[in-house]
Amino acid sequence: MNSQASKRFAHPRLRAIADRGARVADLVFERLAANAMDPNAYPLPRSPESAERMLKKVIDELPAAKRNAIYERARQGLRESATARRLRLGDLARLNLRSGTAIAEQLAGLAPPTSVRIPQREIKQIVDSIIKFPFPGLNEPTAAVSATKLDIHITQVECFLQTFKERGSDEICATVVLLNEKGEISNSNAVDLGSYVDNRVRAFAGPGLALHTLDVSSGTFPKALAFFPVMVERDHAGLASALVLIAAAIGIAGGAGMVVGTATANPVVILIGLAAMLLGVLLDILAWLALDTCITTSDLAGVLVESAQEAPGVLDTSTFTMSEQENFFGNARGIYALTTVASLCA
Repeated sequence: MNSQASKRFAHPRLRAIADRGARVADLVFERLAANAMDPNAYPLPRSPESAERMLKKVIDELPAAKRNAIYERARQGLRESATARRLRLGDLARLNLRSGTAIAEQLAGLAPPTSVRIPQREIKQIVDSIIKFPFPGLNEPTAAVSATKLDIHITQVECFLQTFKERGSDEICATVVLLNEKGEISNSNAVDLGSYVDNRVRAFAGPGLALHTLDVSSGTFPKALAFFPVMVERDHAGLASALVLIAAAIGIAGGAGMVVGTATANPVVILIGLAAMLLGVLLDILAWLALDTCITTSDLAGVLVESAQEAPGVLDTSTFTMSEQENFFGNARGIYALTTVASLCA
């Protein structure tokens, strides 16, 4: 499998990190396929919170033909020679599919290769490519008001094409995946966006449709947040499956934070690298499962809150290109644009 995640990243380090995340996801599917053939030789981690267990639950609920096609494709990797496997996976070929330890836990013990280490000289380029700093003067503190929260709202959704083979309108909801400067990953509750057909645009009045709120009144500073949305069709249990897949991707990326090891201890750069890896994992998972209920992006947005005395104001306006992830069944059609605004509020 070749991930689509890295194609939109401007910086080659982020592309390399996203591709590495996709290869990790491939290994998880190979492990599941091997376990289906011989569960004694290829045991899965015991924890139901492991990515392997979460993905197995989703795969087990798929129609038999699709489930078998996923496993058969995954077994192609298992049949490779040792040399071919090393060429495809690099240092990841050292991970042991016969171990009862989760792939994410094994990965955390590997020293990251040079290609995904971010040297000091490239930090500014990478930060500038993702995080939009406020205009000069916007965040000057005032004697009267300091911001206490960061709000993310959706202001507009535009549907260019409906999702693959969809009859009637797309019933869409959205969640946002969030990563902070401590390397903590989460996703918001899902919010309804309404119904969409080709060429429909919906704007949300006022500040927009509330998606997430973060307390920025206390704690350590600077506070950094990288985020990206995932849109989901509510029909056919799409939301429940998508949230499980997001949780599995978070489990892989969160357990493997060392993969974005840098030449410095800059937490904002580590955050951005981890977000790139998470996108690579998630998009590759969706490609393997061929779900036509998830509409994803390979764009990232980010904001930085430098102190507790920031004045209220808009930090970031981002339009994400959203599309149905192409998969090996050839299904991909839905194309959307979703615009968010991140604001500091009193």
